[in-house]
Amino acid sequence: MRNDKYLQFPLCALALDIEARSLMQLVMSYGMIEAGRSVIADMEAEEREEKCEEFDLDAAMSDSFELCAHLGAQVCGMTVGSARNSVCRHSTIYNHAAKWDATHGPGPLVRIRTDECFEVRDGGQMSFREFRVLAAIFSAIGSKSIPVVIPQRMIAARYIGCKSEAVKAAALKARHKFPAELTPKQLRGTVEKLHELKWFARVTPDPHGRVTYFSHRMSEDDMRDRIFVKRTYSPAFKADRQKKNAALAIRIKEANGTFNSSDEKMAPSGHREGDDAAPSGQQEGQQEGHREGTFNINPLNRNPLNRNSENINPLDKNPLKYGALASPVVVDQKNGETVATPHEPTPALWVTWWNTVQPAGNGIPVAPWRSCSSQHAAFHKWDSELTEF
Repeated sequence: MRNDKYLQFPLCALALDIEARSLMQLVMSYGMIEAGRSVIADMEAEEREEKCEEFDLDAAMSDSFELCAHLGAQVCGMTVGSARNSVCRHSTIYNHAAKWDATHGPGPLVRIRTDECFEVRDGGQMSFREFRVLAAIFSAIGSKSIPVVIPQRMIAARYIGCKSEAVKAAALKARHKFPAELTPKQLRGTVEKLHELKWFARVTPDPHGRVTYFSHRMSEDDMRDRIFVKRTYSPAFKADRQKKNAALAIRIKEANGTFNSSDEKMAPSGHREGDDAAPSGQQEGQQEGHREGTFNINPLNRNPLNRNSENINPLDKNPLKYGALASPVVVDQKNGETVATPHEPTPALWVTWWNTVQPAGNGIPVAPWRSCSSQHAAFHKWDSELTEF
């Protein structure tokens, strides 16, 4: 036998409560015949018949498990004692696995060296307990070439053929009879011994941590390098991204500062850029002689606030007669003093006063009483003198 020969069997086979040698016989026969089934699937009919003649089998057995047993023995480095007995043992695990998977879902496979299976069966250096623990760990690693986290509770469940604690609980509820379990101390000791014998590499990155990585394809140094990259990649990626974003923000700020500090072009002398040639002493948007927000209208085209105001005699300015409205107290914008405003004139009265005291052509503001609060004092003086007269 060569050490590079392997057998593969379902993990649920370990859930069978039978003695160690019998279980190893079942496992070895199953793995051997399954390997032969993979070989025969790629063979033509004539080639199968030739193989039957080679193994002294009837030509009608070209598609039989007996032929698979002989072909699988060559692949796994084994010798067939009785092909019929091998087929019976294969059927035991095959039927058990089919029923188990139908109840608990597809389970993992265990791939282990053929010579170790013989050693366990024949009572060699590896004990049956160690074989079960090793099978549990290998079933969790599978074919992965990267470190795999395997909690101890998972190893404990797979030790008796269950892929998870949930499957174990469901099987116990269904009154399935499992083989004897290990205590936590026995399990830790067995894992430690297999690790010392270098059946797998094991790394626990955190001191006194519960996260342990396993691998049967990588050395422990390679595992540590891989775990370091895995643990630090995300923070390093985020830090690098933030650094690059900060550099980009600085570049944008510097570029914008360069644009804004360039000489202003086409701006009229004495004006800010964007004033669009506003008259001297005024802000953009103001008309001559008025604050921003007021504009001129023609008295003849004005829209009075009251339709009846156009029929009022402008010289009759009795506020009680024409319903003058009380106005709020306002502040004179020139000196900041509060000016009492006892009433609001009608539009016609305001227009009459405006045309009397203002130069021709200046226009009359819309909503005059509130827009031109600076004119309230002058209006009241004119209004009181005219009323006394």
